[in-house]
Amino acid sequence: MANVAIYYQKDGNESSEHAILDIKRLIQLLEIHHSIKGVFIDRNKESIQLMDLLSSPLSEIDFVYINNPINNEFDKELLNQLSRNENFKIKYFDDI
Repeated sequence: MANVAIYYQKDGNESSEHAILDIKRLIQLLEIHHSIKGVFIDRNKESIQLMDLLSSPLSEIDFVYINNPINNEFDKELLNQLSRNENFKIKYFDDI
């Protein structure tokens, strides 16, 4: 069973209720064959929870599921570097 973390960055006008529904649907699909190790949700153009995710024990994570590509170049590069160093794969919600 693979260990996964979920990172969700809300769109500009997206309600919290909509974001939670999206995440719940994803969890229902993933929890059949995966162990969910954490869910991290940021507001639009924030990366506080992303930094919390990247500070967690990533060696225990096999996949990080993200709802949309990261727009901030620093955050994107940091995520890519850590994925190579810690051996986890980045997947998008659309990949399921």
